[in-house]
Parts: sequence; C-alpha cells; structure tokens
Amino acid sequence: MKAILSFSILFCCAAGLTAQINLDVFGDSKILGRLDLYKGSGNTLAGFETGKIMTTSAYSNTYFGYQAGLADANGHENAFFGYQAGLMNVGVETAGFDTPGNRNTFIGHRAGASNVSGFDNCLVGFKAGEDNLEDRNVFIGAYTGIDNTTGEKNTYLGTAAGEFSNGSESIMVGFWAGRLNNGSNNVFVGTQAGYNTGTSSSNVFIGYQAGFSETNSNLLYIENSSSTSPLIWGDFLNNDVQINGDLCYTGTFGACSDQRFKKDVRNIPEALTRLVKLNGVIHGWRHEDYPDMIWKESEEYGVVAQEVEEEFPELVNQDKEGYKYVDYVKFAPIFIEAVKEQQHVIESLQQTILSLQEHNKLLEDRLEGFISVVNELKSQEHILKD
Repeated sequence: MKAILSFSILFCCAAGLTAQINLDVFGDSKILGRLDLYKGSGNTLAGFETGKIMTTSAYSNTYFGYQAGLADANGHENAFFGYQAGLMNVGVETAGFDTPGNRNTFIGHRAGASNVSGFDNCLVGFKAGEDNLEDRNVFIGAYTGIDNTTGEKNTYLGTAAGEFSNGSESIMVGFWAGRLNNGSNNVFVGTQAGYNTGTSSSNVFIGYQAGFSETNSNLLYIENSSSTSPLIWGDFLNNDVQINGDLCYTGTFGACSDQRFKKDVRNIPEALTRLVKLNGVIHGWRHEDYPDMIWKESEEYGVVAQEVEEEFPELVNQDKEGYKYVDYVKFAPIFIEAVKEQQHVIESLQQTILSLQEHNKLLEDRLEGFISVVNELKSQEHILKD
C-alpha cells in the first residue's frame, strides 16, 4: 500500500521564496514529526519535536532524533543525533570562538541531553555526557562522563570512563577508568585505572586497575593490578622513581657527570677511614611485616642505610613514609678515593720496605766485612801459635 504524506520541505533561495513538495512514504515506513531539510540557514532537522523552537537565526545545525535539540532556538554549528540528544542545549546567536551552546556534536541516546551552554563538546555513546554543562569535553562510549557538570577539557574513552568524574583536563581511557575521580590533570589508561581515587590530581596511572584506590596526587603507577606497590612507581613532585622488581638493560644507564655542569669540585676526604666503618651484610627481607613490598625470597647482599647515613649522608634518601634507601651507584667515587688512599699507604709501606731492605743490605755487607776481619785475625793467631 502506498501512502502519500505532505511534509514541509523548505528551500530558501536568494529571492527569499520557499517551495513545498510532497514526500512519498511506502509500506510501513514512517516519519513522525518534522522533516526540515533546510530551515534557517543550512539547518537539517528530522524527528518528533526536533529543534522545536528553532528560529531562522540558527544556522548550520543538523538534528536527527526524537526531541533532539528541542530547546535550541538560535544555536549554530551543532550536530545532535539520537533520542533527546542535546535536548536542553541553548546556543546563542552571537558568532565567535567561545560562544555558549555552539559547535557541539552529540551522538547517542540522551547524549549531552542536559547541556545548556557548553560548547565545543563531542559526546558519543548511550547517555555520553548526559549531564554535561561544561566546554571542550570529548566523551566516547556508553555512560562516559555521564555525571560531569563542572569539568572541562576532558577526554574520556571507553564504557563508563569518568562516569561520575567532575574534574578537568584529564584523560581517561578504558572501562570504568577514573570512574569515581573528581580531581584534575589526570591520565588514567586501562580498565578501572584510577577507579576510586577521590580528588587526587596530576596522576598518571597505566594498566589494568593501576592506582585503583590511590588518593594521593602527583604519582605514577604502571601496574596490571590494584596493588599499592606497582611495578613502577613515581613521585612527580620529588622526581623520584621506584622499580619493584629486577631491571636488565643492554644500553647505557648513567648519571649526568660532565665537568661543565659541576662546581665546587673537590676530592672526598677520608674515604677509606669512613668506608671501613661500614658493614657489608647478607640479609633476608621481612615479607610478613611488609606484604605490599616486592622483594626476593632469597637472601641478598647489601648495606644498612642507617650505618651509611652516619658516614655518607648524601647517599641516603627516604620516601614519604620515612623509609630510607641507599644510592649504591654513588659508592663508586668513594671506592675510587678509598683505593687511592689505600694505594698511597701501600706505596708508602713499599718505600719503607725498600729502605729497610737497603739498610739491611748495608748491615749485611758490614757484617760480612766484620766476619772477614775476624776470620783473618783468627788465621793470624793460629799462625803465631805455630
């Protein structure tokens, strides 16, 4: 059966005239509501109450879906696709770079539905950014940034990434990444990375559940679990990095040492004297008392930080909880000076031995001469007796 429905398809020409044509719909196909392929200047609308109150001041908008762009009268350069996508968006007529409610792209069921004046947003997915009220957010995936009302300049990618987050300038990639985070300047990459991290900010968490419940800020986690002792941990404020495991490398691993970088250069005093006060030890680890630390089960060689600190405090640092660690690499210059001091002692002893040997040779020569004289006297005495 063929049904012929008449829709108002408006063509605006230079003379300001409009023409109405018929749109034929066959079989069970339906168009409910309006289909304005050219309303205002360059607008395309399709769906029930789509762009319902749009005026001719609006331009370059494309709205498809039930009540898509319902409240938008004067917006421009928006694209809303889906049931109530951009429902409450209100674009202003004024042109410009930061004009409210304009240049948004909302695709999906209720994507950006509550956005009123936010601009330059791209929200794609079922209820993506549904409550969004801010600007320059990119949410891609079902429920991404659904509860965002105050955060701007965010990028969320993955189902429910940043679902209840209200921070700004963060990147969250992965299912439930940063789901309950309300901090800013974070980078969470991985399923449930930074999942429940409160208001922590400026963190970089990479891996499955990395930094899952870390509430401190300015940290680096690279891990594939919710462990609080990740494979790689870092502190951006103090420029500290901790590796909880073994490290093998085939290239060069070194510290800056160019003479041009340094000042007040001087030799290490009494290196040997202080070095011999330290003890090289064999030890195990207290796994039962520190279950979150990643240590070998076997015994290891090392030194005790507190002992080193007494003689070489520059080699000892401590973490935020006060636990001390030793920079073993910087023992190298101490060893160099200690060996030099020891070599000086050895050379001095060698000189003393050489001097003693020479003195001993002189004494031996004198003794031999004395013995020769004694023997000569004995020989003359024997001749006189005869």
